Amino acid sequence: MKHPLAYLLPQTEEQVLAAVVCGQKLKISVVPRCGGHSFEKYSYGDTNSVVVDLRKINQVVLQSTTAAEVGPGASTGEISAKLWKLGKLFIPVGACPTVGISGLATGGGYGVFDRSYGLTVDSIAEINIVTAIQGLITVNVSVNSDLFWALRGAGAVNYGIITKFIFRPKTAPPHLFEGILNYDLGSFEQVYKVWQSSFVDARRSISGRILIANKQMQVIFYDTSGSSQEYQNVMTKFPNSISGGSNTTYSYADFLLHEANNLTLSKIVLENVQELENLRIEYMLQEFRKTKSFFAQHFLDKQEIRALYEILETIPDNVKVLFVWLGGAIDDLGQDETAFCHRTGRHFRVEVWIESTSNSISASYQQGKFWVESFFHNCIPIYDHKESYQNFVDADLVDYLTRYYGHNVDKLIEIKRKYDPDNYFHSPQSIPTN
Repeated sequence: MKHPLAYLLPQTEEQVLAAVVCGQKLKISVVPRCGGHSFEKYSYGDTNSVVVDLRKINQVVLQSTTAAEVGPGASTGEISAKLWKLGKLFIPVGACPTVGISGLATGGGYGVFDRSYGLTVDSIAEINIVTAIQGLITVNVSVNSDLFWALRGAGAVNYGIITKFIFRPKTAPPHLFEGILNYDLGSFEQVYKVWQSSFVDARRSISGRILIANKQMQVIFYDTSGSSQEYQNVMTKFPNSISGGSNTTYSYADFLLHEANNLTLSKIVLENVQELENLRIEYMLQEFRKTKSFFAQHFLDKQEIRALYEILETIPDNVKVLFVWLGGAIDDLGQDETAFCHRTGRHFRVEVWIESTSNSISASYQQGKFWVESFFHNCIPIYDHKESYQNFVDADLVDYLTRYYGHNVDKLIEIKRKYDPDNYFHSPQSIPTN
């Protein structure tokens, strides 16, 4: 395993700036690390780099009911807990509470709340960032607006190290409804047909997903209005669930705990929402994981659903597949209003992954990984997919620039030349200068 030259824990923006200046003088790369959730370990550096771990810059300060200052090292769990405590506020984030906000927000940020409130990236109002040639600068819609555009969708390590966010928080929904239907995999064709057709007329408060694991299916609906009425209307179109399903209405705080404790890799059980403030990645079991993703831009016909089912029939027990509704508030912004292009016309997000807490060289892991890769490629003629989610970084992608950033690539390269002409900030899949 390759190890970096040094590991820094700055506590201020000025210390981050000093690290970058020093690294440039010594011709050593600096690699930012926030939550440590890069699927390809891009935040762990190499033998000619210094890791700048931002976990100590993790403040969550409410400036007003419409502005929250957040440090780049804060986890989504501590942000959610602190905003709730400070004023029953929230920003839409994903389910895993140990994910760092910097990577999540600048690469999109999906979650249960996105159809109702938009992506995490859509709540960003301002960013402070250390760049290669201008040092520590502020970017927003009025100042360095081109870089602000780029960071909202192509942030990560492409243009510098982010040292502060200003988010626009929203009032947290008082309650959230969750409805689950359970099926054997053999019901997939009928279930998927109803699931995709239900998307068309669904209110933006409701989101739907299908999770496949261990030859079983769960159809999961969330409604951020707290009402079960829309779910009751939708579920009548589905075949009977093998176990009757479940219906639960949570308070917002209880839902945060439910999502955190529902993670199978957590070492602890949380009992109070405030415990999320101190939850870090060290509280998670180590896992080996390979993830691939793509976006569905058309509804499948009967033959295509059949072809998809024939692939899924062979799914190994250590692999999971997730289909997720998009649309709603995600599409309130156009594909070129930010660098995040996966909006209007992208009906669903599809994820496939293998995870293991033992090792990555076992035969079962390698077989599962091969199936994950095969599923991705075998779905190309079914979905004609051409885009992948940049936060699920995938080192196997040859066409990663167009898959992550679509038609925005040329503009992103132009901005890269302006703010980092020597490509000081880079990773194996970063924005190039040419």
